[in-house]
Amino acid sequence: MTSAIEKWAAQIRAGDVRALSRAVSSIENRSPEAEDLLKELFPHTGRAYRIGITGAPGTGKSTLVDRLASHYRAEKKTVGIIAVDPSSPFTGGAILGDRIRMQSHVGDAGIFIRSMATRGYLGGLAQSTGDAALLLDAKGAVVGSYDKVRLLAFGEYVPAIDYFPWLRNVLPAGAGRFTAGAGPTLMSLKGPAGQTWAFGPVICYEDLLPGFLRRVGKLHPNLLVNLTSDSWFGATTEPWEHLALSVFATVEMRVGMVRSVNSGVSALIDANGRVLQKTYADDPYRHPRAADGIVVSAPRMEGGDTMYLRYGNWFVYLCLAVTLLIGLRSFRYPLVRSPSRPDTGRATRR
Repeated sequence: MTSAIEKWAAQIRAGDVRALSRAVSSIENRSPEAEDLLKELFPHTGRAYRIGITGAPGTGKSTLVDRLASHYRAEKKTVGIIAVDPSSPFTGGAILGDRIRMQSHVGDAGIFIRSMATRGYLGGLAQSTGDAALLLDAKGAVVGSYDKVRLLAFGEYVPAIDYFPWLRNVLPAGAGRFTAGAGPTLMSLKGPAGQTWAFGPVICYEDLLPGFLRRVGKLHPNLLVNLTSDSWFGATTEPWEHLALSVFATVEMRVGMVRSVNSGVSALIDANGRVLQKTYADDPYRHPRAADGIVVSAPRMEGGDTMYLRYGNWFVYLCLAVTLLIGLRSFRYPLVRSPSRPDTGRATRR
């Protein structure tokens, strides 16, 4: 047993949430050190009560878990919640870890919530890794996490591979094995003035997807935070296109956005879609530039109260319907041009 594993186990026993999150990810990924870590921790287990809750989609599992967590926290007990999503064509399961119903526990250091998925596997916990944004407070404790929901096709997952499992035998090891998160969530953090900020994290191109952003907006974030990597495009037009398209999210939700992009373009966009500050696009492989960064002061706004978030694309559908009706009317009643009449005002010669 290495000293690093012993130190890691000691951090978990001491209640270090960050070390616990790393451990869960290591077990999910079947990392080589996971088995040694479990052996080190096993003698210290057996003191917690385990409650398993299952049922068909929509039966209120998340709501029940939320009430149980509140009950045990009122008794000064710590609570760990593992929300398992049986997203498998074999089980027919749907998203379980509905954190929207557990938002009252955001920021509670006595509750640890982690979503997992079984993607294509029967039972147990799948090999799942996900892009995760970890929000740290001043003391270094993890107070929230977010797993990317909309994965990149052929990069982070292979479409229809659950129906053609033999494809795993011909793909490189680990290719397309990422698992989507349970859904959008908020991360809460108190600012210097004592106000509580609710951040809406979006990863990679999630800031360009109106339907997904509408789900984020209904949680009423005070600020959107986009974490992404555009380095594989270099200093081309793509990073600037990504920035330009992300502007629409701020207008649709009427809330600002901070973008943190490893090779640019990082920026601050206000609720009116104005890019107030930005860095540059860098090509880290061909023409690397010195690291750059900006410190922003963002306004705290109560987002999530716009016509788009309330009604979605109804205006677009209305315009399409009106255009279709006009087209049908024109087809049924074509415009008939009246024949021209002779000019009676001109004198004629005999």
